[in-house]
Amino acid sequence: MALYFFNLSNGKEIADPDGHDLASMDAVRDAAFHAAQDWAHNKQPWEIEGLYVSVTDESGAEVFKTPLL
Repeated sequence: MALYFFNLSNGKEIADPDGHDLASMDAVRDAAFHAAQDWAHNKQPWEIEGLYVSVTDESGAEVFKTPLL
């Protein structure tokens, strides 16, 4: 398992301070899509425009990115 951080960003980042232990990149992608859906829930399109989930590993390298859905 590896530690991944799910950050909200639009160029300026709101960092995930705790991270999540996940076993595979498939699990990272699934978690990122769910996070994007959760953050976008009940928001107007203009409220989430340009926002995305940036997933980073323990070294801070971005491993996946998806817009809020």
